[in-house]
Amino acid sequence: PYSVNTSVLPQALFPKLEFFNFNNNSLYDVLRSFYGLSFTRVRQNIDATVGTDEVNRCLKLETVKPLLRIDATSCCLHNDKETVFEIYEAVFLTDILSYFVEKYNR
Repeated sequence: PYSVNTSVLPQALFPKLEFFNFNNNSLYDVLRSFYGLSFTRVRQNIDATVGTDEVNRCLKLETVKPLLRIDATSCCLHNDKETVFEIYEAVFLTDILSYFVEKYNR
């Protein structure tokens, strides 16, 4: 594994989301195709960090390594109003990954 990702989404906006198999489906593809989600913006804060015991266990790290943590808030249009639909945290190994961002609204 190269990352640990956590997304928190409001159940009221995405009923039955728990029935999708995210081993086979992208969260964002499901949000767009099944729920008709239209992203408006994402705000990200990126920090260098080290992992917690749980993150290190998930990443199978035996020694402390530098990690990249991204905290994000994602917004969409819901009932003609911009609404937060996701609070997201990801922690990435830095020795096997580069991070490139290109965000746009289709």
